[in-house]
Amino acid sequence: MRIGLILVILLSLAPFSSAGQYCHEDNCFTNRGYIHLNEEDLYVYYNSLFTIGENWFVVFHVTGTDNDYDVDLSFEDGNSKSLTLPRGSFNYTDSVSFSGSTFASEKFDFNLHLTITQSQGGEVVANSTFKIDINKPSDDDMFYLWGGMTVFWVAIGAYVLYLSSQFRELNKKVERIEK
Repeated sequence: MRIGLILVILLSLAPFSSAGQYCHEDNCFTNRGYIHLNEEDLYVYYNSLFTIGENWFVVFHVTGTDNDYDVDLSFEDGNSKSLTLPRGSFNYTDSVSFSGSTFASEKFDFNLHLTITQSQGGEVVANSTFKIDINKPSDDDMFYLWGGMTVFWVAIGAYVLYLSSQFRELNKKVERIEK
């Protein structure tokens, strides 16, 4: 009975993961870049830490555009994404995401190159390089291993307490018989 109660308590305290929504607000990002394009302002929001296994976003916000711009993001190892900022956009926001499986190992001060060209003519308007860190998260299975070992040792302890109480009762019965 006690063991069942202990197991119920431990299982109720176990965390359950839920998929959270991704935030695309500027306050959700740790870094912000600014690029002046002719008469327009382009803000680039990103996190300088790319965690392997999680999607990583780069958000672009432009105050207004008189031209079509092609934005190309490329890592130094060749992974790249691109998007177009359309002409006539006012307070336009768009984003690019890299999947969590883009990288498999940790890298620090990894270069992300941003190139902005005009769609007509291909003239390079802006170039910028951002440095990011690619982090491999700690293994979650260690958390569950500790939880499983805790349940195991609590069960062993409860069984030892049960056996000791049984031996005490048996010892009392033997003492009564000997008298």
